[in-house]
Parts: sequence; structure tokens; C-alpha cells
Amino acid sequence: MLLILTMQELHDAALDLNLLLALDALLLERNVTRAATRVGLTQSAMSHKLRRLRELFGDDLLVGGRQGMVPTERALALAGPVRRGLLELRSAIRSTAPFDPATAQRDFTIISSDYADFVILPRVLEHLSQHAPGIGLRMRPPTLAIQPALEDGSADLVMGQAIEGSGLKQRVVFEETLVTIVRPDHPALTDGGTCLPLERYLELGHVMMSADDGPSVIDHILAARGRSRRIVLRTPYFVGLPFMVARSELVAVIPRSLAEEAASVVPLRIVPPPLPLPSTRIMMTWHERAHRDPAHEWLRELARRITAETVASRQGHENPVAPSSA
Repeated sequence: MLLILTMQELHDAALDLNLLLALDALLLERNVTRAATRVGLTQSAMSHKLRRLRELFGDDLLVGGRQGMVPTERALALAGPVRRGLLELRSAIRSTAPFDPATAQRDFTIISSDYADFVILPRVLEHLSQHAPGIGLRMRPPTLAIQPALEDGSADLVMGQAIEGSGLKQRVVFEETLVTIVRPDHPALTDGGTCLPLERYLELGHVMMSADDGPSVIDHILAARGRSRRIVLRTPYFVGLPFMVARSELVAVIPRSLAEEAASVVPLRIVPPPLPLPSTRIMMTWHERAHRDPAHEWLRELARRITAETVASRQGHENPVAPSSA
């Protein structure tokens, strides 16, 4: 449906930008009470704005349904343009406003796996508490709707694999290598605990991080050699893997930074993979709308710098083992 506003409608809307803010909140929440909370209004004030919006557009916009309020066709046609317009306006204002992290009050939403939560986030939070106490973070797990989340402003930054899509900007943060972890006294280790031969590796039970039942890059490489491994556990989370491995005879292949961080908490032996594995580029992705936002630029540089420092601080520790009392 083509969205057309008369000059009078444009004039009326321009007189009260808060109406469009209210419409955006109503379309996002589809509930008057939650929409009111979202923009800091009382429920009665939001109900009043909904009445004015209905008069302005000559449409009910939101009607009752089984699961709550349901948007009309006119409301659905308005949702995207209103959301994008408000985001563009907000970005334009922010791009010209001075930003001082020491005094700023702002929240950012970052999409990342629990890998970043475990390895990077604690250092970011430490920096924020000392240098930017008014900055808050919300972490969200990766989903299939990552690009829409960046487009509609519900996410500010994505840390992880490369994402294809128009309107997105990316930067390589670092290259991560994969390592093998087992418990320190694992019977399959050879050469003084520094090596896990391929044959022994394939005999073991494997635990892997996977959000689905598909094969990983390791399985593809093994299949090309006519080999396979026995996966006894799949989990959608990285952080639990080291704890499972430390208390069993299971084996796992995980990013080096995570392995070395985990080895400071639980007893682990880190050894090279028993076959060549490609490194992985960890990317930072954001929407071009936020590219010139000083606060967003500061966040990107902070995440990049702390990530680089974290990786650099762990280099050179080939076979760390946490104390047995950990």
C-alpha cells in the first residue's frame, strides 16, 4: 500500500513529533500500557495520543484481537517509514551533538554469542565503570533477524561472523584460531601432555557448540579425508563446554581466547588441533545510519581496542593449566 499524506496531514504531524514517537511505540509494543512505559507517559496520555493518531490518519490503526492489539493495514504501511524516519532523525541529531563518555547517559544493545560475554564483556564493563558510568549495555544472542535488528534500531552492534546485507558496515576485529581442550590428565594425551593424535581424537566423545544439527567445519574436513567423529553432545552455548570437558573424558574444539580464559577457572589442557583448521575472522557490524554517531564511534573503538588487548594478553600461553583447586 502506497503511503500518501496530504500537506495538511504533514503540517499537523510536524506540529507534534511526539505523536509519531507514540505511534512508533504503539506499533512496536501493540499494547497501550507498555507503549506508554516505553516513551515515559501515563496510560491515559498514551490513550489520548492514540485517539489523536486515529483522527490524523482517519484509521483505527490498532484494533482488539485475541493476543492483544492488532495493527490495521494502514498501520502496517506506516510502521516501517515511521520507524526509519525517527531513527534517521535521531542519528542526525546525535551526529552533531558532542559526546563525553564520562558524563553521557545512554544504553547500547549488542548482539553476540556468550563467547564475547565470557571473554570480552567483563573487560568492557570494567572500563565503563571507571570511565563511562552512565553507559549501559544490553546483550542479545544471535538470531536469524540480525539485519532487521540493526535496521530498526533494536540492536546497535553485532560481534561475530560476517553478515551480508545492504546498509551495513563491517570491520575485522581480530582473527581467532581454534584449539583442542581436554582435562589435564586425559589418557589420550601424548608427548608429555602436549599432543592429541588424530586417531585418539577420533576415538573420543566430542562436545560441540552448535545451534542446529548440521555438520561443522571440522566434520567437513574429516569427511574429505573419509573420516568422522562421534558427537555426544551439542549445545548452543560456548561457555559450558570447558566445564563439561574438565570433568569428563570428552574433547572439544573451541576458540583459543575462550579456552585460555576458561583455563584460568577450571583445569584444562590446551593442545593444537589434530588436523589443520582454518582461523575465523571476528567481525564488528553496524548500520550505516550510526556510522557518524560520536557515541557509536566511541563504542566501536572501545570494543575493538579491548578485544585486541584481550587477545594480545593471551598470546604465548600454549598449554595453560588451571590450578587443580579451581
